[in-house]
Amino acid sequence: MTRLRLRIPPRLGFSRHPRLWIAAVVVVVVLAMGWVALSGLRGLSEGPGVRRPPTVPCTTEADVGSTLPVDTGRVVCLSGTSDERLTITRGGTVDAPVIYSGGGTATVRGINVEASNVIVQGFTSTHARSMGAKLLGDNITFQDNMIVHPVNTGEDTDGIRFFGDHIKIVHNTMTDISDGSNCTNDGCGDGPHPDCLQTWYSDTYPTSSNVVIDGNRCEKAAAQCLMAEGPTLPDDGIQGPGQSANWIFNNNYCDAGAN
Repeated sequence: MTRLRLRIPPRLGFSRHPRLWIAAVVVVVVLAMGWVALSGLRGLSEGPGVRRPPTVPCTTEADVGSTLPVDTGRVVCLSGTSDERLTITRGGTVDAPVIYSGGGTATVRGINVEASNVIVQGFTSTHARSMGAKLLGDNITFQDNMIVHPVNTGEDTDGIRFFGDHIKIVHNTMTDISDGSNCTNDGCGDGPHPDCLQTWYSDTYPTSSNVVIDGNRCEKAAAQCLMAEGPTLPDDGIQGPGQSANWIFNNNYCDAGAN
């Protein structure tokens, strides 16, 4: 078993959220290859990049642009194309999560997961505003999805932002995470700081612990592959609650540009 556990070093000078981030920065630009076995998570360490999502029997089928009532344990299969963000606000339980499946074909302009106990798989997010996907909640699995070219709207242009505990980000591809950037090895200046994967702590977003990031592919990122902050910012005298701990970053391909 090969594991990369993240420790948070002193904050770097190019922090993008000086008022919101209450932490130090971890900058990871790494090609980490290895094998990991974790119960309850199928398909780990089969190589980086998006795959066809697991076939599951659908309990509900609908167009990707529709709004659906969802009950615990359901499998919601969505198809088609939408010019809006897919927003998921209802989940299940730890033992019976709701599965949202795009079948490898459903395409949207971004994905927002604002629920716990969900599995989101098989979607393409293309030309989304600011970020390809946002994951906010506990016990979220985000797997076998494609993130393409988030669009700069005056802030940052990240692939996936995630906040919460027991989050699994597995076998996704994020590509062309660079819109509006002017990044070099010295940082990104006053422009956007496009990262494939990003988290931080603030009054709005919680800390993130027990995180698995495995078998993903990060291509053409202007800044970092993974950027993470915990709840402490000693230089500013700020000590937030909770912690960001117990991360596994394994078997990911990272093609990142700055620092």
